[in-house]
Amino acid sequence: MGVTGSLEVEYVRSMDMTGHVTTAALRADLANVMRDAEALMKASAGQGGEKVDEARTRILESLESARRRLLEIERS
Repeated sequence: MGVTGSLEVEYVRSMDMTGHVTTAALRADLANVMRDAEALMKASAGQGGEKVDEARTRILESLESARRRLLEIERS
């Protein structure tokens, strides 16, 4: 199964009995995306030029914002 097929399976598993995506599934998906993005950032540290550095800065800012939102969701 390719990446697309894998994503489709995960999406289906994220739904409740009515076909709606659950909050818990969204939290888990967000946590996974954050973990993968952080791993990519670490693996690519020191590579690239000015544009890559700018992109890394934006990604780090987005990750921090997502991390705060995830904490807020988990506390509620």
